[in-house]
Amino acid sequence: MRIKAQTSIELIVILSLMLSIFIVIVVSNNNMLSTSTSRLNQDKANSALDDISNAANSVYQQGTGAKTRVYVSVPQSAFNSTVFNKTIKLQMYVKGQRIQTVYRLFDFDINGTLPNSSGSYWVDVEAYDSYVNMSY
Repeated sequence: MRIKAQTSIELIVILSLMLSIFIVIVVSNNNMLSTSTSRLNQDKANSALDDISNAANSVYQQGTGAKTRVYVSVPQSAFNSTVFNKTIKLQMYVKGQRIQTVYRLFDFDINGTLPNSSGSYWVDVEAYDSYVNMSY
């Protein structure tokens, strides 16, 4: 009877060690996945703003009446976008908590609206006399 009890305790110790190692692996992978997702969302936001800003610069240089359409992908963590004066801002959550703002500055006035939620959108960019207008 004593041998069975000792074997049972040893088995419980071994299983608890295996469980603790498994938990450490799961937590570590979860942190890495969260970091990767945050980086992906930041890259998507930068790419979207780069595409929009390239289109805005292009139509502004072409002059009044020039227009183009850009297909952009807004990341899942985005929750607010602002187009005002000479700045485009896109705010998003990083790791579900901290707020990060991605922005682009222009040498000319810009106006309009951009999507506030995640998804893929067509953004129309058009040059007017003294500013560029954006809408989706």
